[in-house]
Amino acid sequence: MVAVAILIVMALLQRVTDNFRAFTLLNCLMLAGGAMVGLSTYAYSIDALSPGNWFLLTGLGLYMAYVPCNGLYFERLIASFRYVSTVGFIVTLADWYGYLGSVSVLLYKNFGHASISYREFFMYGAYSMAVLYVLLVVASFMYFRRRFRTITKAEELISYS
Repeated sequence: MVAVAILIVMALLQRVTDNFRAFTLLNCLMLAGGAMVGLSTYAYSIDALSPGNWFLLTGLGLYMAYVPCNGLYFERLIASFRYVSTVGFIVTLADWYGYLGSVSVLLYKNFGHASISYREFFMYGAYSMAVLYVLLVVASFMYFRRRFRTITKAEELISYS
């Protein structure tokens, strides 16, 4: 159910022809995913959400945060700035960091906090991911938005000359 919902959203984004607008929408989708993880975990912790719905919403939020950060995200980034390149290297680099993060989480849980329950560990991880992810996506997008505006203004000045 979660994968189908995200697949439909990703397919609909292909209809957006302005690359920076699509890049902006992808960032918004990623932010919403990170926020959904944190908010649904909070709702679960105060017993406002059942365990099943919490798993569903955290799964949806994690996919909303993860799936756009692949070829689609980097393609729109490259197209927005008109770089002559492909996404191959940067997607490989992002995957490498993703796998490094997965292994780090497993090592941390098994050797750093072996006594904590998986439920508590997942909740702490969800909160940590939500806060850190949202902050990093906002900072990244603000950087790219500022850079895009600077380049666009420079191109306008050149075209008027």
